[in-house]
Amino acid sequence: MLNQLLTFIGLLSPLLLFTWLWQTKEWRIDRLREQLRETGLLPNLIGKLRPLIIIVCLPLLLFKPTWWPIVPLLGCCVLFGVYVFKKRQRIPKKTAKTLMLLAIAFVVNIVLLRLLPTAVLPLLLLLQPLVFFGAWLVFYPVDVLLKNKIRTAGTALRAQYPNINVIGITGSVGKTSCKEILAHLLQDSSPLVTPKHINTDLGVSKWLQNVLPAMGKQEDKTIIVEMGAYRLGEIKTICDITQPQYGIITALGQQHIGLFGSQENLIKAKSELFAALPPTGIAFIPTATDFYSEASAYATAPVITVGDGTQIAVSNITPMENGQSGIITMAGENYPFAIPLHGDQVLPSVLLAIAVANRLGVPMQRIMELLPTIPLPDQTFSVTKQGDITILDDSYNASPSSFKAAITWAAKRPEELKILVTPGLIELGEESNTIHQKLGTLCKDVFAEVIFTSTTGRQAFEVGYCKRTLPKYSKNIDADLMVIEGRVNIKV
Repeated sequence: MLNQLLTFIGLLSPLLLFTWLWQTKEWRIDRLREQLRETGLLPNLIGKLRPLIIIVCLPLLLFKPTWWPIVPLLGCCVLFGVYVFKKRQRIPKKTAKTLMLLAIAFVVNIVLLRLLPTAVLPLLLLLQPLVFFGAWLVFYPVDVLLKNKIRTAGTALRAQYPNINVIGITGSVGKTSCKEILAHLLQDSSPLVTPKHINTDLGVSKWLQNVLPAMGKQEDKTIIVEMGAYRLGEIKTICDITQPQYGIITALGQQHIGLFGSQENLIKAKSELFAALPPTGIAFIPTATDFYSEASAYATAPVITVGDGTQIAVSNITPMENGQSGIITMAGENYPFAIPLHGDQVLPSVLLAIAVANRLGVPMQRIMELLPTIPLPDQTFSVTKQGDITILDDSYNASPSSFKAAITWAAKRPEELKILVTPGLIELGEESNTIHQKLGTLCKDVFAEVIFTSTTGRQAFEVGYCKRTLPKYSKNIDADLMVIEGRVNIKV
């Protein structure tokens, strides 16, 4: 009985760890696969110390097989307690799906505890990823039925509101920034906007079911929908639900290219938004992004481009301490502007938002009034001061293009000692080494030190950087300027 109790307590840590990991990857096998490929099986699935404890105790099996399991099981239980005490134990968010999967996993574990010989109970701790995966397989048919029900309900509800204007926004980077800027410029008409992190078919469907019933079915309303994707067909599904009349592609880069499989698939997937627009709709895309002409070819609706060589362009950019200023040219007219946002990478999103807002009837004079009061993004090219250090925090959703933009921004700054902190970029597939090496080359003349907080892409980066890099950071960093690129926890 003691062995079973210790086993049950000990298996909680690896079970919760794997549940948390898969939940953060949105229960997607493709994203989980990329995570494990890039960061290794052992630390993500069962941790590093747990298998070490069991292996070290294996020789005891030769002498005392009757009580051998108690030693490694007790060690793993103590390890679990230490993780909880130090708040290092990963715990998934409490959702109905998570609780159901854990309940099935617990039932499977209870059955295994009764069936397995006592001598092999410690191995059950190492098998928790397989146990949880089995629970997922059992629940999968129910999960599919529930998801289809949510999509169907969202699609049917959207069809009952024929007068709403839906603006879809997608792209490799800049989706959220463009969405927030556009919502700010349309504030006089109180548009409905998908909340942060809501950009999937299920998330958008649930959100529509929450917000649309409060409206009149003949009401004119603008709805802004952010659309994310990791593979072909996912944006098409969101478009089938929302029926957008306007479509914005902010950029076509290499983010998540490991999931799409190729650059061609990524372009095709993002262009599903343009393909879904009716002939009476309008597509918007910046000329600054690669492959904009390939994406435009998918549209049957008119395509409006913004950027150099178009009717909506920006010039005379001047960096300021609290943002940047310049001139926007639209339809032959020049408009001085100022925005509280940093970096060249944000300008296409600003131009796209201006083009759409003006098309929806917001006068340019009103747009110019609103631009200086754009809400500052959270952890998206956010510039702050901590003591004597200037910090650029771009950790919300790092990508190759945002990484390059951060390097460019840092290169233009007057500070002397510049430090880059990053965990590397994930989900780049076979392009990971090439991309990290190129980023390293770009950094070598800008940053005196590059500090990696993980092993992802570090070796390839070092080849391009040609300097010393560190896998960990210290609490106190001596720098005039620091760039945090990617999701890292850091204290200055």
